[in-house]
Amino acid sequence: MKKIFKIAISTTLACGIMINTISFAAEVKTSLSLEEAIKVGIENSDMLEITKAGLETAKIGLRQTENAERSFEKLGIRGSSQQEFMMEEGIQSKKAEIGKKTIDMQLESIEKQLELNISKLYYAVLQTKDLLEIEKDNYKNLETNYNIVKKKYELGSASKHDFNMMEIDLNNGKMEVEKAEDTYKETLRALNNALDYPLDTKLELTTGFVPKQMVVNLDNDLKTAYEKRYDYVLANSNVEIARETFRVVQMSYTPNTYAYRLQDEEVKIAELKAKTTRNTIEADIKAKFDKINTSKRQVEMMEANIKKAEEGVRVLNVQYELNMVTMDKVNEALVGLNKAKLGKANAIGEYNTALIDYELAVKIGQI
Repeated sequence: MKKIFKIAISTTLACGIMINTISFAAEVKTSLSLEEAIKVGIENSDMLEITKAGLETAKIGLRQTENAERSFEKLGIRGSSQQEFMMEEGIQSKKAEIGKKTIDMQLESIEKQLELNISKLYYAVLQTKDLLEIEKDNYKNLETNYNIVKKKYELGSASKHDFNMMEIDLNNGKMEVEKAEDTYKETLRALNNALDYPLDTKLELTTGFVPKQMVVNLDNDLKTAYEKRYDYVLANSNVEIARETFRVVQMSYTPNTYAYRLQDEEVKIAELKAKTTRNTIEADIKAKFDKINTSKRQVEMMEANIKKAEEGVRVLNVQYELNMVTMDKVNEALVGLNKAKLGKANAIGEYNTALIDYELAVKIGQI
């Protein structure tokens, strides 16, 4: 479970690198709900500014093309080349218009992607903080048991073996706390980077670390994906451009010419790519839908495991007081309880990540 968690966290940290560059603000808001963190991240995003600049460039290109077309019409020239025919038919301006629309969509998609990536990082910090608290609680329990065994050993009612094993368990518990602290600091820096905050800013995250609430409807979400996903809209736009271009080519060339056959193939290729993109989207969303259901069951399973482990610790503590079991048995039960708590924290993290990945797949796709 810990190995899986480390892989998930390392993947999540990459989101922070992608979102922003570092700048040192004079004053930043450090107490943040998830919604507030998203707002800060979007407001401070350099990527959005770059995309807006690209949109302005596309608009300039559109105006230039439209001006060229009007000049062409005023001259009253009927061209003979494919490019001239395409200018007459307004296809160049259609390409520019589609380009502007796709950049508009790209801007919206990047903003949504920023929102969801910040959500991932926010939940990752909550998760690593929860894991740190679990390790600290486990260490406190080990420390309490260590003191009990030490006292009994000094009184001669506990063996040297019990005392040595307890000391080893205590040292191992301390190392786990230190590892958890390092992981928490790492995820916190990634979130600060995404918010464009100084990396070691101490944050108070006010949204609780609980399973994220989200309505998921596979059929409706697939329909939404076909309407909103940038990669699919772009693929369909390419089909539209290829068909329009072929229509113009048919006005100038006969079916036995190279230009005609080439553009005919371009249409077929664009249509096949759009079909492949649609199939890929469906497979991707369905896989992420299955991941949500699996992760949800894991959360429920871990909650049940915690209750069983807590009862086991309670019973063994009573038995130890009655000299019916050794402290090794109690510690084994504590280790089991700790694993169950860590498992629940990881399961919640995986569930929340699965929901965010699903939303990304439905509304954004590949940009």
